[in-house]
Amino acid sequence: MNEDSSHNWVKWKSDKWISQTLQLPPILALHLLIGTVLEDCHPLLPDSDHEPPRRRDGVWAGGFAGGGSQGLNAGTPLSGCFLGRFPAVPALNLTRMTTERRRSIKRLGLTLAALLTAGPLFAAVVINEIHYNPDPGADESYEFFELHNTGAAAVDISGWSMTAGVVHTFAPGTTIPAGGYLVVAKLAATYTAAPFNLTNVVQWTSGDLNNGGETVTLVDASAVLVDTVPYDDGGCWTVEPDGQGPSLELLDPALDNSLCSSWAASTGVDYGTPGAQNSVYSGGGTAPVISGVAHSPVAPSYLDAVSVTATVTDDGGVALVQLEVSVDGGASQLLAMSGLGGDLFGGTIPAQAAGAVVAYRVLAQDDEAETSVGDWQGYTVAAGTVDIVINELHYNGPGAGTDLDEFIELYNNGTATVDLGGWNFAGVTFTFPAGSFIAPGEYRVLAVNASHFTAIYGFAPDFQWSSGALSNDGEAIVLSNASAQEMDRVVYDDGGAWPTAPDGNGPSLELIDPSLDNNLAGSWQASHVDGGTPRAANSTAPVVEAADAPRAFSLAEPWPNPFNPSATLAFTLPATAEVELAVFDLAGRRVATLAQGLRQAGGHQVTFQASGLASGLYLARLQAGSQVETRRLLLVK
Repeated sequence: MNEDSSHNWVKWKSDKWISQTLQLPPILALHLLIGTVLEDCHPLLPDSDHEPPRRRDGVWAGGFAGGGSQGLNAGTPLSGCFLGRFPAVPALNLTRMTTERRRSIKRLGLTLAALLTAGPLFAAVVINEIHYNPDPGADESYEFFELHNTGAAAVDISGWSMTAGVVHTFAPGTTIPAGGYLVVAKLAATYTAAPFNLTNVVQWTSGDLNNGGETVTLVDASAVLVDTVPYDDGGCWTVEPDGQGPSLELLDPALDNSLCSSWAASTGVDYGTPGAQNSVYSGGGTAPVISGVAHSPVAPSYLDAVSVTATVTDDGGVALVQLEVSVDGGASQLLAMSGLGGDLFGGTIPAQAAGAVVAYRVLAQDDEAETSVGDWQGYTVAAGTVDIVINELHYNGPGAGTDLDEFIELYNNGTATVDLGGWNFAGVTFTFPAGSFIAPGEYRVLAVNASHFTAIYGFAPDFQWSSGALSNDGEAIVLSNASAQEMDRVVYDDGGAWPTAPDGNGPSLELIDPSLDNNLAGSWQASHVDGGTPRAANSTAPVVEAADAPRAFSLAEPWPNPFNPSATLAFTLPATAEVELAVFDLAGRRVATLAQGLRQAGGHQVTFQASGLASGLYLARLQAGSQVETRRLLLVK
């Protein structure tokens, strides 16, 4: 546009709604010119009495009534939307200026007429690249930011200055050529020397670019804002430029560079592309933005398929989202991700072998074939066996109104730590949240009412189930993992071969041994303690016989079991006999002798001290003549 001394200009930045009032002297003649080099920049002016915009040589032109409508000047299209002057209009209020497509312009009013003093119209200068934290092999002398002149004419930035981030005022005669770049460095010699050999470099006066993020601001010689970027090293901002080698590059100088989605890490070379077109330049559109990537379960077992979710946003439409997966460093495979509603996408990685190392990342493509590649993430499949057992049920407390006493206890009888995230119950309704870990030998308690449970037992349950209740007459309780595989099932009853005391008489229903088949009635007993033993070993204590009761040869269940570090074993002899009570590991090696020699008829009790033994399953064997009885003990440290 030809500059006229009667035309004065102001500047603002926005790609959203704008509220701006220009106070103009009535004596000034004003023309309105709205122009852009982008085909679909079509500003909508809200005033009811303006002329419909019309295209003229790449310029949208329209007139406002008010003090007399004035024809518009056509001119050379410039990047952005511009405002000139009206005659005899002391105040012009643009309360709602927007565009039909936000993506088509970087700023609405990229340069909007200015200073009520005559002056040249400058082209758009943007902060285009920031290298705030060089890789560990470099030092702070490699820090720089880059200014890019997007206009068709050179821009003299004499007297312009940085008011936030670093301190610098540009010397007289400092210019940026049309379409050119100016590198502003902590140490200019770093970039004038090999391998960069740049000539368009200046050294800032003082300060450093903050590795944790900050705002970098450029103003002109009249302190009018030119550009500002509030970069960060986390959140929605890409993290690779924070000490990993790449710089932070603007995808396209036409984008709003105050948004994290407009930036990406430089590709192909460390230190970015100072003084040259950005390596990530997208040629106009914005690539999809991938964020919020997560997987569940967090620490899967060999039985678990893993669900991966990610948020993918784009200024147009998302056409394709995929998972790239590699197992144990092998060749990658692509898996589909489908929309889950809104911007959320999900996919599934099949279950892998115990100990497998799984790496994955999310790939996205929009409807203009622009692509984004997420960061690699991963997990290691938990080693060991998975054996999660329904170990205790309290389905009918004593007396009326005791439904709030109900609880279910799980026990990890395996050797792998298991993430129960996504596992769920049928019988009552509950799905475990991600990160619900249970280590070998640990218990997890679910109650129908957490506050009631806490009042009774003095500690809070691990979870409160969502809905439903345990039937007083018996039912099926089924535990399934996140892949809908059935992990345990108990079809209990309140009669037949099942213990009846747990049905409203106080005790809970306890599994005698977590290694037994808990779908068999004979594997269960009524607890020896009213209310049961939530989050503790089940109460399989020996029964004391009356003095005149007939005695039988027996070895009672160890107590407690599982145990750490000691357990009590009780045995009964019908007559005086030579006995041996010893403990063996699963390889058949004797690890302890608890009783040996002549013992009188009656009951006896000994203690097995296992502080020097490793966790695992052991066998206690009682022999008297030809009579032998064996019990299992589980040591959990």
